[in-house]
Amino acid sequence: MTNGIRRYGPNTALVERYLDRLQALEFDHLTQVVTAWRDALRRTDAWYAAEDAVGDAIAALRRHDEQWRLQGRLYEIFRRSKWFRDGHPASEVSGTEAASQYLASTAAFALLVADRLTRAQLATLYTPFNTAIPLASLGLEGVAPGFERGREAPGP
Repeated sequence: MTNGIRRYGPNTALVERYLDRLQALEFDHLTQVVTAWRDALRRTDAWYAAEDAVGDAIAALRRHDEQWRLQGRLYEIFRRSKWFRDGHPASEVSGTEAASQYLASTAAFALLVADRLTRAQLATLYTPFNTAIPLASLGLEGVAPGFERGREAPGP
């Protein structure tokens, strides 16, 4: 939290821990994230339903402003990263770089509304990052007030 302000709603501390860890990753870690995501997509279509659940949760919880602030922060993290700075501003980005920014955003938005998602939905969207930034290391319990261990249905 920045000066006690909850920039990202009730899950600010969780989201900020993720962002701190994200900006410390090397490009090789992001390549692994993209590979894990592509492998997961080959096994199941759960990703698409979980991604829809995040959009529904953002709308239901009215966290649009928090989402925009978070998107801006993610952009800054990627723009300031070494692998981004090493390229010319007009140069093409690699497929891995573009996919990793999408995946980082998807995971961040899932954390933003973790109090509204089921464990399965959150796990599905966070799985690509789980090796590089283990979800358990972010301190999920107690941060998202409505999130209960093992809950299988979305909140009210």
